[in-house]
Amino acid sequence: MRFWVLWISFVIMASPAYTAEKMPVITVSGPTLIAFFAPVTQEEVEKSGDTSEVLNDFQWHLREVKQKLQKAGISVHEIYVRKFAVVTDNKRKVFKPGKIDVGYYFVKPGKVPKVEYGVMSNVDIVDASGVYFGLKQLRRTQ
Repeated sequence: MRFWVLWISFVIMASPAYTAEKMPVITVSGPTLIAFFAPVTQEEVEKSGDTSEVLNDFQWHLREVKQKLQKAGISVHEIYVRKFAVVTDNKRKVFKPGKIDVGYYFVKPGKVPKVEYGVMSNVDIVDASGVYFGLKQLRRTQ
């Protein structure tokens, strides 16, 4: 009986509803793209075809461009949280998306961050990176 009580306690404590979400802190030392998506459970993905499709699109498009962006000197972070902190120029700033909790946070030292909300295509991610970071080789139109 003692084992049973311990097992139930473990399941309740390990449940996502009972765990505190840790806020990641990303230190920016150069061009950085933070792709963010609100955390979802497997059950939510299975219940909602829309959630599943948006999540799949988000992951696929980012995966398609990650290596290209990194080769261009852009640090890429893919995170699944409701808020995160960015440290740049020795200042810490917490970012919490509004109603749209999926998007892309472009930042580099000495420049005001830019946020694009919603899922972007792989082509749009590369182009937006080229524009924000001033990298002509990534822009669609030179």
